[in-house]
Amino acid sequence: MNTLVKEQNNLGGIAKIWLIASVKIPSYLYSYPRGLMQLPINWAVDAWELTPVFQSGSYSQDQVQSPAGTYFENTVSFKIPKYTLDRRQFAADLSSLLWAVLTMDQNGEFLLMGTSDYPMRLTIKVVSGSDLSDLNHVAVTVSGKSPILPLNIAITT
Repeated sequence: MNTLVKEQNNLGGIAKIWLIASVKIPSYLYSYPRGLMQLPINWAVDAWELTPVFQSGSYSQDQVQSPAGTYFENTVSFKIPKYTLDRRQFAADLSSLLWAVLTMDQNGEFLLMGTSDYPMRLTIKVVSGSDLSDLNHVAVTVSGKSPILPLNIAITT
C-alpha cells in the first residue's frame, strides 16, 4: 500500500529573496551535484536582498512541452512593503535589468533559478486594497523560461 507522509517541516512560503545579476550565474552551475556550494558572486555588489511582506511571497513552476522540447516557466511573486516614490523608483530601476533569483523559504531551503543564458525579468505594480495584506505595497513578479529546472541548494549567504 502507498501512503503519503505529512512532512513536519513543510512551512512553505518565501521568507527572503535575492535578485542576482544574471550574468554572474553561468548555466554550468546547474550541472554540479546538488550539495553545498558557493555562488560565484560578490554579495555586496551583484545581489539585492529583499524581504517581502510576511506571507506574500510565492513561487510557481509550469512545465511546458513545445516542438523544441520541454521548458519550465518559473515565477516568483511578492510584495515590498509601504509604497513610496523612492521604493517605486528603486523597483522600476530593477525592472530594466536581467536577473537570477535565489529564494529562501520558511523552512530555510534555497532555490536558485535563472542564468546568464536564461535570465528572468522583473515587473512591478502598485497595490492598495482593502485586505490587510494588500495595503500600500509594490507588487513584484520575477519570471522567466528555461530548459533547466531550478536548483535546490544548500548555501550560506
